[in-house]
Amino acid sequence: MQYRSPIPVLQYAGAPQEQPDVNSLLRIQKRLLVELDHGGTGSLPIGTQSLTKDDILTLIEDLKQQQSFLFHQWVYDNPRLLALLEKGTAPGGGPLYDRNLSYRAEFRQFKIFVSPYLVQPVGKGVNQAVLKRDFATARAFLSARHPLEPTFFDDTFGKLGHSLKSLAEEIKRTERKEINFVPGHYGFVDGTFVDFLNDLPEALSQYREMLAIAFINLSVEIQTTHPDFCQHIYSYLQGLHCSQETKRIIMQNRAVFNRHQEKQEASSNRGGSRTGCGAFVGIAFFIITLLRVLINIADDDDQGYTPPGVNQVDIPSAAVITLSEMGYQTFTAQIQHIVKRQLTAHGKDSIAEVIRRQPLYIPPAEAPLYPDFCEPMLNYQPQNAVRTELTNNSEYDIVVFLRNQQATYVAFLAKGQKVETKMVAQDALSFYAGNDWSYDVTFKAHLFMRAGVERTVHGAFLSSDSTTLNYLNRSYQYLGSYPSHGVIGIAFTSPNEDGLQVLGCNNENFTEFEGFAKYK
Repeated sequence: MQYRSPIPVLQYAGAPQEQPDVNSLLRIQKRLLVELDHGGTGSLPIGTQSLTKDDILTLIEDLKQQQSFLFHQWVYDNPRLLALLEKGTAPGGGPLYDRNLSYRAEFRQFKIFVSPYLVQPVGKGVNQAVLKRDFATARAFLSARHPLEPTFFDDTFGKLGHSLKSLAEEIKRTERKEINFVPGHYGFVDGTFVDFLNDLPEALSQYREMLAIAFINLSVEIQTTHPDFCQHIYSYLQGLHCSQETKRIIMQNRAVFNRHQEKQEASSNRGGSRTGCGAFVGIAFFIITLLRVLINIADDDDQGYTPPGVNQVDIPSAAVITLSEMGYQTFTAQIQHIVKRQLTAHGKDSIAEVIRRQPLYIPPAEAPLYPDFCEPMLNYQPQNAVRTELTNNSEYDIVVFLRNQQATYVAFLAKGQKVETKMVAQDALSFYAGNDWSYDVTFKAHLFMRAGVERTVHGAFLSSDSTTLNYLNRSYQYLGSYPSHGVIGIAFTSPNEDGLQVLGCNNENFTEFEGFAKYK
């Protein structure tokens, strides 16, 4: 079902920006039909579209439906979603749509509205990308599934399942030597490929297991002739979300291939490597064969991966620590740890590593893309508060945290966006700035360490820099003074298109601090 935005047509016809009533729509229809007749070609060109009489009648009839104009306007106001629906362009460089829409009461109906239009571009795009072994593009298309209603799932991803099964069959045929093994043919096996498999919806999760087993069994056949390739694929397969039995085999095999490499290097230094290689082959074949024979291996010791340092939060002994403050500070410690790794030459893939090692998280369509200890900022309605406007004119997307003694509230402020909230004395503002937001990043941590309660943090920026780290260390506490013009105005800018500057927090209304907020 091909999507055509009616907004350019309405603009062409001189319609008002607000939703036109039925009489206005009929006048627009009449004008367009008159122009169509005068043209004499049977079609009316408007922008990139060419409308026939049936197109015009269908468009006007659609806009008569309740909420139709609103949903078309939402699509038009989100360029990535519009390009996906109209041109089949892979979404990238940011969220598919403004995530604040998910808090709107009409969002469920919007999903029903947009789902039929998503089937063709998402299904075709992800499948063609897989056939081309372009898994970065495939993952981008896959990320567009979140507003898709479940009833459209099979129509969207049926061909993808077939293509993944065909890939597994191809690997099996190579294992059986029906196809010659060429290492370059599997050059797509890298972190992006594993990330794509981990992103697969739960209904397609069997293909992760199928491909993992196919690669493991292939390594049995090629271990002596291509040990470097085997070590390469295991270094990435270790991050695959698969069963504990398969995971255990992968990790054991990776250790074997690593030991083999060490032995080879040591033997080379001594002038001979044959003995080390022989020992390696026997051990590797035995461990890999375990997958075929002992498929029910239990691994009770596998408790998952927790990024180091997530619990290293310095707690001031004299301060009163609220639950919201503990949640925010531990979240900040986690993000700081990841950002510091991103800033090193060898740590740029650290977030991808965390994604690969954590259990798969598929958020509901309405789920906010922020830590689960937070509430949407729209929920914050304090009494006797001052209206606050935050405007993002910077080169960063920004997650804004507003916290008090009771709760932490959050909003995602993309470039060029503005958000309104309210503030009272002692409220604290903090900012997490970066680019390329990903809601697939999952961190588990004991946020309330003294109570021993485990919580989960979802979402992180894939592109961070020193500015990200700088502002994670800062907070701004509102002193309660009433601004002369009645509104607290806070603006984010990037001087000379570099860095981040916050205007409006460093005045008589706020005090800047680091660490825990101090509540009286």
